[in-house]
Parts: sequence; structure tokens; C-alpha cells
Amino acid sequence: MTDTDQRDRPRSSLAVWLAVGVVLLPIAYVLSIGPVAWLAQRGYVPHRVYGSIYGPLYVIASYCEPIQDALLWYLHLWIFWRDGG
Repeated sequence: MTDTDQRDRPRSSLAVWLAVGVVLLPIAYVLSIGPVAWLAQRGYVPHRVYGSIYGPLYVIASYCEPIQDALLWYLHLWIFWRDGG
């Protein structure tokens, strides 16, 4: 391995981690709505905090029916399935 290869390696690994973060963070944000809704329903998270964090998802869902259906399906998994009914 040349000296140039060794200098480029940290940059390339940083680029990979940044790319992974750019992809995974939005996915984690969307998937976290279920557990946080469950916590909000039980009073562990104030509803105004829940609304301010996940408001953008509800706005997007209000403009796109397939997204709205998917979001409601996912929320029902967390809210009703976790309650046993």
C-alpha cells in the first residue's frame, strides 16, 4: 500500500459512514413514530412534544394517501397489537 492510499483511507471510511447516516437516520425517524406513539399514549411523552417531532410526517401523510395508509397501519401495529387487541 502506498502512502497516498493510506491518506485516502480515513476519508473514504468517513464518506461511507456519512452515507450510511444519511440513509439510516430518516428511516430511524420514520420507524420511531410507533414506539413514541405508544409511549405518548401512556403518558410517558407529552402529546405536544410528540406532535412537534412527528408533525412533518402527518403533514406528508395528509397529502399522500398511500403514505397515510402505511403510517396508520404502522401506528395501529404499535398501539393495538401492543395492547393485546
